[in-house]
Amino acid sequence: MKKIYLTLLIITFLLACKKENDRPQWEVNVIGPLAHATLGVNNFIADSITQSDSTHAINLVYEDQIYTTNLDSLFQIPDTSFPNVFVFPLSTYALGASTPIYSNTNNISLNESGVELREVIVKSGYFHVEANNRLQTNVIYTYTIPKATLNGIPFQFTVNMNPAPAGGSVSYSGLFDLSGYKFDLTGMNGNEVNTLSYDIAAQTAANAPNDTVYNGDTLVNIQAGFRDIIPYYAKGYLGQKEIQQGLTSDYFSPFAAIKSGNIRLKDVSMKLIIENNVGVDAQAIVNQLRSVNTRTHAVVDLTAPQLISHTININRAAENGNTYYPVNPTYYTVNLDHTNSNLVPFIENLPDRIDYALNLNVNPLGNISGSNDFVYSDYLVNMKLRIDMPLAFAADHITLADTTELDIPNKEDFDPVGPGTFTLIADNGFPFDADLHVTLLDEHDQFVDSIPVSGYIAAAPVDVNFKVISPKRTKIPVYVDQARKQRILGAKEISLRVSFTTPGYPQAIQIYTDYKLNVKLVADASYLIH
Repeated sequence: MKKIYLTLLIITFLLACKKENDRPQWEVNVIGPLAHATLGVNNFIADSITQSDSTHAINLVYEDQIYTTNLDSLFQIPDTSFPNVFVFPLSTYALGASTPIYSNTNNISLNESGVELREVIVKSGYFHVEANNRLQTNVIYTYTIPKATLNGIPFQFTVNMNPAPAGGSVSYSGLFDLSGYKFDLTGMNGNEVNTLSYDIAAQTAANAPNDTVYNGDTLVNIQAGFRDIIPYYAKGYLGQKEIQQGLTSDYFSPFAAIKSGNIRLKDVSMKLIIENNVGVDAQAIVNQLRSVNTRTHAVVDLTAPQLISHTININRAAENGNTYYPVNPTYYTVNLDHTNSNLVPFIENLPDRIDYALNLNVNPLGNISGSNDFVYSDYLVNMKLRIDMPLAFAADHITLADTTELDIPNKEDFDPVGPGTFTLIADNGFPFDADLHVTLLDEHDQFVDSIPVSGYIAAAPVDVNFKVISPKRTKIPVYVDQARKQRILGAKEISLRVSFTTPGYPQAIQIYTDYKLNVKLVADASYLIH
């Protein structure tokens, strides 16, 4: 937030002789600057989206990513549970120390629908386990997932469970972080998909007391599974599906400072860029793209036969082995201007919101990659709009607004009494007249008062090419009574609204980097000096 610093020049007097009055007072007239502000091109358009050429003429270049594929729309790994319960099938059996009880290798199916994954790297998620021991001896469980590895080391945990009380059980609960683990989903034999193998082994501890088990006794009871798995990377066949994105809104900021009015553009072009970072072929259809001005409620639908309702074929991305940017994306660009679309009225609507709807068809030709599709969670399918236009326009009562902090140093040192006259001094380097409205706000952005400004700020003179020759100075007197001066001192923020119309409207005027409006508020008022 910019600050407007108010400076008051207090003229003090030194007395050469002593007064009998203990608290002498003097009323003096003061003339001095109270406020100063500079409005430049950044008050119209943010600095970050403007460029200038060798003549200092300004171009607006704005790029906005309005759509990104959600990874969940391609695939997701659901929470998966796989119980293991082993009941003793024989009549009786004596358990001694270090006696093997159970050993088994099983497959876990990740229950994926429509995709055939061979490899996954976990971004975040957990393996949870619940174990119960009903034997009256110590039991050691070892749980291994050989093809779930971190830095080449398989996932494994071991738990030593205490003997159960007679007729009861003891339990164990564990939650293991799987972030960074690589899953080989080809199963035990290496020829399956969506499948992990795991091993469970149970035996009595080396110091376990003897125990006897009978037919129907539960020797092993382990419930395990995956929870909240979010992939960082996946490879395999990502399936054939249609992703439907209904009408969605995206904030559009280039004209956010403009509160009302109309403009006429000299020229404008726009690119719609589809960036594919996923290893799948796809087809995109943009069903609707519209500019929305929420201030005026005006809506302009884009008409562009080569884009709207047109099938766009998108080639798959490729992996490059780079750790920091592992994908070589592909791009599809649609170029729009006044010759092939209604882009000019689309932008002249001064949208602060873009609405769009689209369909994305993944792998329309099926598994043509031989199950070598891939996706990284941070590199998906993006759709961007890039607008490029000279900052040359005709404006009809365009209103800009900005609110800044009001900082009055040492204001406790002076208390205004009596009326006074402020003078608004404006050095206008823009080639258009401007009306200025000044409002005072409190710390809660609530209205405190307004400073009445009559008249207008005159435009700077221009040459035959409508380029400014030199700034134009305008002085406007502003009468302020004692009550209003006190409200000024109590205000925390100041809101400026500037309304302007370019000369020769609808003749477009080019804006340059050195154009500025300098505003200074000067006080000529009475103050009481204690």
